[in-house]
Amino acid sequence: MLAIVRVKIRLKETSSRGVVSLQTANMDKVWRRIVRSHKKWGGDGARAVYLTHRSLQEDVSLVLDAKNLDAVGEYVSKHVAPMKEVEGIRVIPLVNPRFFIPIKGTPRNMKRFTISVTANPNRLDEVFEYLSNFKPNKGFSPAYLAYVFSGLGRDIWYSVFSRGETTMKKFVDTYLNSHTGILSTKITYMSQSKRLVPREDWKKVLKPMMVKTGNFEVEDFEDFDEDWMASC
Repeated sequence: MLAIVRVKIRLKETSSRGVVSLQTANMDKVWRRIVRSHKKWGGDGARAVYLTHRSLQEDVSLVLDAKNLDAVGEYVSKHVAPMKEVEGIRVIPLVNPRFFIPIKGTPRNMKRFTISVTANPNRLDEVFEYLSNFKPNKGFSPAYLAYVFSGLGRDIWYSVFSRGETTMKKFVDTYLNSHTGILSTKITYMSQSKRLVPREDWKKVLKPMMVKTGNFEVEDFEDFDEDWMASC
């Protein structure tokens, strides 16, 4: 199983001329520590395979490949929670994940976004299959889809690659927000990511969850003015 361990970081307060500001030094410190130490933390049924950061958010997310939730809990309590910069932890299992096989010629310089989808409970399966059926083009490529049930709402995560935020917003407005089974959506730009295991190991993790992309043609939106946030 794959689980997202979202680690909220205690930001460092600094004061200059009476003005108090919050700095991201602790976040950088936690990121570097995980990259440096994760190999020693492996074992007991769980290991870190990816590390990501959401733009403008005060957290980092550790992706664990684990045999079960008990192994995730042990890993988190033993290795993640003791870091003094940690303010809070949330574990989000990926339920029924589907990772999409990219088509040949998919551009490698696209940016990754996560779309949180709240669906009508009576149409949850329908929405899940609808999201699973988009065919990539040169400006859009699905990465993975999973149920997350992270509270009332935000039932599904749909991770995609896109050339920029303008394209992403057009896709969501055209194909998702217009769907009667989808109640709301939220787009998050993933500003930083790092694979923590060799490529071949990562492929082995994903292989049982890999599926072919669908056959629903997506309009090839132009992205003339890339959003500043997606470039920082």
